[in-house]
Amino acid sequence: MLEKNTDTSSLQQINVGNNLRLGIYRYATGNNVANQYIHLKTTYNVTLGQNLCVKFKGYAYGAAQAVNAIVCAEVDGSINNVGSYGSHICSMYESSDGFAVLTLFVNFCYYCGLSLDQINVEVGDMIPVDVTASTNSSSATGVY
Repeated sequence: MLEKNTDTSSLQQINVGNNLRLGIYRYATGNNVANQYIHLKTTYNVTLGQNLCVKFKGYAYGAAQAVNAIVCAEVDGSINNVGSYGSHICSMYESSDGFAVLTLFVNFCYYCGLSLDQINVEVGDMIPVDVTASTNSSSATGVY
């Protein structure tokens, strides 16, 4: 299930120079599978030439783990210098049609719920990211 968060009434939006989008997407799965990467295909074309930074927040019920991880990358025609930090392994790769795909590794996907925030790490306005598709796989790349 993939759901765009359109109810912003309960969110405290912090917009400092268009630098932060809170709760841009919610993702939830009831899949009872282990050792899976969640892949989220975005609308972010890698030719746009702006760095991309996304934070995952949530809870993996099956693994009894809070999710608090961030992934950032230099995006300038391709995805380079991917860095991540947090409770879970996360990364980013380029899809076969040139869009950024976000990944998050969850060791037990049973009832995993996530919310995504986008953070601007560039000078100037942020290019908003939307998620167009989601799936899970035992592979870290190559799904889209």
